[in-house]
Amino acid sequence: MQNIRYNVQELPQDASEIRLIYCAVARYDTSWHSIPHRHPHAELFFCLDGKGELQIADERVPLEKGDFFLINPGVEHTERSNHTDQLSYIVVGASGVRFLSDGTSGKLPRYRIIKGKNNTREFEPYFHDILRELSREREGYLDICLSILNILFAKISRSMQVEMAGNAPLSGALNCGEIKQIIDEQFSSPITLEWLASQAHISKYHLSHSFQRQYAISPIQYLNQRRLQEAEHLLAHTTHSLNEIGNMIGFSSPSYFSQAFKRHTGVSPSEYRRTHRKTPRQNA
Repeated sequence: MQNIRYNVQELPQDASEIRLIYCAVARYDTSWHSIPHRHPHAELFFCLDGKGELQIADERVPLEKGDFFLINPGVEHTERSNHTDQLSYIVVGASGVRFLSDGTSGKLPRYRIIKGKNNTREFEPYFHDILRELSREREGYLDICLSILNILFAKISRSMQVEMAGNAPLSGALNCGEIKQIIDEQFSSPITLEWLASQAHISKYHLSHSFQRQYAISPIQYLNQRRLQEAEHLLAHTTHSLNEIGNMIGFSSPSYFSQAFKRHTGVSPSEYRRTHRKTPRQNA
């Protein structure tokens, strides 16, 4: 496999940052060993010539000259060439972006592909421009490459939904629904935003932004809400003391529990218990 590769930037720890990780041009030869692999960032491919296929799990997608396809972060894949019509392509690795489905399922597609005769005119020049800038390393070349990459994303967004930095966690990171489930199941534990972000493998800012966007409430606000909902149930259906209930639902002090509960319901825990206490029905 003939491969010229330019490594540009390392993958950032903060997955919300767009970076150009590398750009490479590859052409099939007898040394091309097709091995399934994955990356913690997205890849953008443009097929320059020949024919081949993209394999993802059991799915095989035919490729030919002019095809433009995109692989989401964390998706295992490999490219194969037709032996008689050798495949060549330019690939760009980029962090802080992912490509969404057109439907409403909410599932992240493994790949997206744009086929059509217009691709050679519409997309190919940008790949060559990035490759040229990286090979020459003239003043300001990295800024130029990032600008070209953003133009590519803007053009892609005409054909599919693209989530940019700030909204695009690395694949393999927990989604907001899974974070919500963790809170629902472990709300009595000493949960912090830092701990939730570590479970999601994303930054605190990114987690807060994404969770707020999806549920119209921050993760910590949802945590407190979930705890106080449980407190309402315990006050109405059990004889546990207020201190016991505060400890059971994860509040660090009785006074903090009382203050939070009153802000949530408008009444103190003891007042709530008096008006909502459920007593067993007596026989007539």
